[in-house]
Amino acid sequence: MKNTNHTKLKIEFIYFSTGFFGEAVLKNLLKENIIPKYIITSCDKPIGRHQTIESGPIKMMAIENNIPYFQPDKLRIEETLQKFKEIITENTICVVADYGKILPQSLLDLKTVDFINIHPSILPMFRGPAPLQNTILENKKDTGVTIIQMDQQMDHGPVVAQKEFSINKDIWPCSTKELSDILAKVAADLLIETLGKYENKQIVYIEQNHDQATYTKMIQKPDAEIFPDKDSIEDIYKKYQAYKLWPEVFYINKDFKRVKIKKMSKDKIERVVVEGKSESDFVGF
Repeated sequence: MKNTNHTKLKIEFIYFSTGFFGEAVLKNLLKENIIPKYIITSCDKPIGRHQTIESGPIKMMAIENNIPYFQPDKLRIEETLQKFKEIITENTICVVADYGKILPQSLLDLKTVDFINIHPSILPMFRGPAPLQNTILENKKDTGVTIIQMDQQMDHGPVVAQKEFSINKDIWPCSTKELSDILAKVAADLLIETLGKYENKQIVYIEQNHDQATYTKMIQKPDAEIFPDKDSIEDIYKKYQAYKLWPEVFYINKDFKRVKIKKMSKDKIERVVVEGKSESDFVGF
């Protein structure tokens, strides 16, 4: 049964999202009966060996919940801007969470209540595309969620709301997906509270301390390589947890074959796949 405690919220919002963090936030919002007026997500994409065109999970959630959606391919063209002018009004808040595209200034300039972004870190720490993975890699179990007003620079705008959260030490370091699910619940609750503040005109903007900013980069496959001759088992496990979803941790063995680690615990590697072979027990480097 959905919790209806928040159904008195009158302010309308449009939800921009594509990735798994944004998907998890949306699931939590829907559980609380907080329904976007519109959903903006990525285009359908070819998947798998046969390149079958499939819809993403955000679009499927929109369809299942009878929420109108829009899948723009290019954000900077006039046709897309005209569509946004039909969707966005001066009474709308645009909420961006793990959307994967940079919004052009022409979109941010539309007359609206605000454009805000939900970011899974305590900004200005871990700006950029990979805050969850870097939270794990840098062993920051004391983390949180920040909502900012968007500007043209990435994760740069003033803070609208922020919530610190400490991950239970018994499950740390958790995987990127687990961390995402935990912080998505924090984010949904914080967004609901923030929407209420917008409705009651109680928002206060706080400038970030830009001198303290740290940055993440787009993850590439080589980032997931480990080096058995110098990496500790603790560091290997952090990489395994950070990159379990993608691109998967690997090393190059003495035969110059790529070996993917498929399963491990905090103190040992259990299952691997050697390039060209089936999955097997790990017997040593």
